Amino acid sequence: MTRKRILAVLLYLALATSAYSALIFPTTSTWKYLKGTSEASAPTSAWRARLFDDSSWPVGLAPFYYGEPLTGTLLADMQGNYTCVFLRQAFEITNVGDVGGLELNITFDDGFICWINGVEVARTNMLPGEPTTNSTASAAATEPLQVQPFRLPVPAGYLVTGTNVIAIQGFNVNLGSSTDFVISCSLNSTAPDFVAPTIASFSPPPGQIGSLTQITVTFTEPVLGVDSDDLRINNQPANSVNTSGNSYTFN
Repeated sequence: MTRKRILAVLLYLALATSAYSALIFPTTSTWKYLKGTSEASAPTSAWRARLFDDSSWPVGLAPFYYGEPLTGTLLADMQGNYTCVFLRQAFEITNVGDVGGLELNITFDDGFICWINGVEVARTNMLPGEPTTNSTASAAATEPLQVQPFRLPVPAGYLVTGTNVIAIQGFNVNLGSSTDFVISCSLNSTAPDFVAPTIASFSPPPGQIGSLTQITVTFTEPVLGVDSDDLRINNQPANSVNTSGNSYTFN
């Protein structure tokens, strides 16, 4: 691979977007919620929509849980009675153009699906495309309990200026034998960054080398969207990429 071609690839990587985060709501926020003893709406998908009337739903403080030493909304009757919980929360966006991205930081045990204004934006431990009802269970268990970040799809396709609604259906792995359940999350927005990061350094430096197993690119700031297939040699993508601060090492 020529030096010119390597430099061209690195310059392409520099077009990835950098961003700065702002909290929309914290993990200990209040939600409208409904226990999964029956469907939340008819049709079953209606409750996810932005304009759905949830005024009759009770209000609870996250996390929603049982079987864990937490403080929030205890679902003491969940085990053996229902496998899911429906959650809705409204949040305001002053100008959609000011939102470059969204990040969901969520603690879940065992699975969840998330919608914003009726558009699915994330799911874990649920079968792809699976239609969900109040009797659906998670496809796998999640242990140990931890916060996981999810970068959501480009928000211009589903956010509106004004009131938006995030809807989450949290699922337990089974009805009776599961000893715990947790669902809680925060949402962050990232502002558009119109100043692209630049390459501060890369290794190995230009010149003749006997073999090439890694290329490390260091940017002037952290960037998003760098994947292993962004670096190609003879049209073959890298096997993996490791991130450390502003540096990205392609193997």
